[in-house]
Amino acid sequence: GGVWWWRWNVLMMGGAPAGMATMDLSELLGFPASGAGLDESAPLSTTDLRALMDRMHARSELIKDRVSKCIKLHYSDFERTIVQVGVAINRFEDISKNVAGILELLDAGDGVKLVEKLSVADKSENRNLPFDVELCQLVEETRKVRFEVEDKRNALLVVECIGNLHKQLSDVERDLSQGRFTDAADALWHLRRALGLSVNFSGGEEITETSSPSEARAFVFLREAWVNCLNKMRSSLCELLLSAVVLDKENSKLYISACLSGEDLSCSRDYDDASLKDILTSMDKIGVLDPAFAKLADGLLKTVINSIVQDPSKIDIYEDSLSCQDKSEKVVLSWVLCCNSEQEAMDITILYEKLLKVITYLHQHLCCCHDSWMMRLGQMMWPRLAEEIIAKYLSKAVPNGISEVPKFQKLAVLTKEFEVALSKVGFIRELDLDGDKLGKYAADVDIHFASKKRKHILSIARRLLVQSDFGRILLSSGSQTGRKKTILDENVVDLIFQQETCAVSWTAKELMRIVHEALEDVCMSTSRMAWEFYHTARDVLLLYHAIVPVKLDKELNILSQEAVIFHNDCLYLANEILGLSYQYRNAAAPKMDGVFVFVDLSLLFRQMAEEVLKQQIHMVETDLCEALDQSNGLRNTNRKQCYENASLALEQVVFLLEKVRMLWHPLMPHSIYVKAMGFLMNMVFERVASDILVLDDMDIEETVQLRKLIFSLDESMPLFLQSLVVGANQQQERAPEDSSTTSGNNMENLVPAWCKLMRLAELLDMPLMSITQAWESGNLAACGFSSSEVQKLVKAVFSDTDIRKESLNRIMTHKFS
Repeated sequence: GGVWWWRWNVLMMGGAPAGMATMDLSELLGFPASGAGLDESAPLSTTDLRALMDRMHARSELIKDRVSKCIKLHYSDFERTIVQVGVAINRFEDISKNVAGILELLDAGDGVKLVEKLSVADKSENRNLPFDVELCQLVEETRKVRFEVEDKRNALLVVECIGNLHKQLSDVERDLSQGRFTDAADALWHLRRALGLSVNFSGGEEITETSSPSEARAFVFLREAWVNCLNKMRSSLCELLLSAVVLDKENSKLYISACLSGEDLSCSRDYDDASLKDILTSMDKIGVLDPAFAKLADGLLKTVINSIVQDPSKIDIYEDSLSCQDKSEKVVLSWVLCCNSEQEAMDITILYEKLLKVITYLHQHLCCCHDSWMMRLGQMMWPRLAEEIIAKYLSKAVPNGISEVPKFQKLAVLTKEFEVALSKVGFIRELDLDGDKLGKYAADVDIHFASKKRKHILSIARRLLVQSDFGRILLSSGSQTGRKKTILDENVVDLIFQQETCAVSWTAKELMRIVHEALEDVCMSTSRMAWEFYHTARDVLLLYHAIVPVKLDKELNILSQEAVIFHNDCLYLANEILGLSYQYRNAAAPKMDGVFVFVDLSLLFRQMAEEVLKQQIHMVETDLCEALDQSNGLRNTNRKQCYENASLALEQVVFLLEKVRMLWHPLMPHSIYVKAMGFLMNMVFERVASDILVLDDMDIEETVQLRKLIFSLDESMPLFLQSLVVGANQQQERAPEDSSTTSGNNMENLVPAWCKLMRLAELLDMPLMSITQAWESGNLAACGFSSSEVQKLVKAVFSDTDIRKESLNRIMTHKFS
């Protein structure tokens, strides 16, 4: 039986819980791990049992050795754990003592009753609860009772606070009814904070917006009572102020009472007198002084101040004392018209004296020599007063010339002294080095002078540009040659960087005169003024750029004299502007830190001139192309109708060119006219030559008609060709018969297509071999013909023969670089 018991326990070790060590009987008995050779149903022999015991003993010794090593290795950890356990036991003993103390406290007074009540109420339910659970429940109930007692105590404090606040509001109303305004104002100020109102709260907002939902409703009522008290106090103080300060506009008098009494107070009041200083102090504390001062300042500015500013020499200021029946005194300020208004001093000196007298009166009697109140009154009056003085006096005293600037310094000294006097009575803040508004304006007299002159110059320039007439350069009648020349002489100018002349408008010349005057002021003025005049000169030129293109919008979109004059103006201004830097740089640049630039404006006007010229050339080119299109490409000129159409088309071309020549030649600079007119003529000749060279077949009669058309066009050209060689003055002195010689010598370079067209007229009457020889000699290539053009002409004029094939082959093989 013992053998089977061992076998059973050893085998059951494999079913031990997770984490426990297990033993295999086959391993202890020395059998393989798979258990082969072990019969589980057979009992163990004595030898096996002894071997098993020995091996289990060895295994236990091994386990003991491992446990010993583990304890030695982690000895400090085990020691620290044991110490912590000891500390925990000590704390448990302390807690048990505290619990005992709580039980002792519960045994006294209400605690016993509470314990008994809880024990009786819960006896049936908590009869079997442990002591510690019952103790925790008892502690929780005690905490709830204490919270309830604390809430009741806080509620009593709130009620007490509400009662105190209500009492203070009652005291405020009593002080107000008895005339103790300062005490009432102080109390209202402190109540504002106690009721949780913001400093900026004026009583006009909704009270419900300033309260939270969890707040006691009584505080909302208190706030409403505070607002009612504030409004009542505000209305009372405003009424008293109106009684103390009376502005009689009809009689031009200002009455100020330092102390109100008797008939000045209403019968419903419980006090006999009221001090103006107390009234203002109370209004200041409750925040209603600024609105009252604003209303009073507006009245003073519209009456006494305005009367003095309008004409100080006609107003006299008097200050008197008026005694009343109740032995109170009123100080009266009167402003009346004087009979004799002849004054030797400057108006502004009289103005400053009388204004200072009024402001001193306000400081002494209205503000009771209180600088803070005077400063606030000044903040409401001074900006408007300073603007009036600047607009009516200082701005008009700004000199009109640089030489008059030193005379203005006397006025600047008087202005600074006036502001110093105002600063002493607290009417304006502490002055800077240059003073306040008036002093700074007077100190910047050079800037104001430059600004004033700038406005004047720009107004003159604007009026000049708006009223200018660009169509009065030439007379419309061509028979009045003498008058035309006179007008041109008055408007002809030299282009300083192109060594030629052109006709410009009187507006452009006058505009440059204005610019030169402004730049001369730059050289004579201070650095600050120089900047203003420099920008004035630039703005005058920019006005031309802004106004004239809009004014001439219609004329610039058609072929017109105004467009040519505008082009010349831009070119003239561009040249003149480019010379400004060289002319004034040495005198002006040092005053402007080296910044004296006009080259950007020169580029701007030059671009404007180029754009206008391109637009005019494009319009003429379009008209010429439309006229040439009427010739039907010069086809079938052997027919009468086609020839007449081609002839009329060329006549129309000549007419357009003559119109352009008459419009451009007298006005434009010669170099620009040569380029523009040469381009148009070259386009016409190139178009005619191209139309002829693209014809596929031409008979003899057709070549004859084409030559007639070319020669008729050439007969109309001498006057145009001459205008490209000689200037406008030479054109009027030169005889017409010399024009052909001139054109023959010079037109090859000016109008290359003219030479090609005239050579084409010769080719139409030349035999085939002569055309071939002319190509081989290089004459045709020099006139602008290409090999394909000559070949196509030969094919169109001559029939297909062996000689033509040979000529075409020679033309094809003989090429020029």
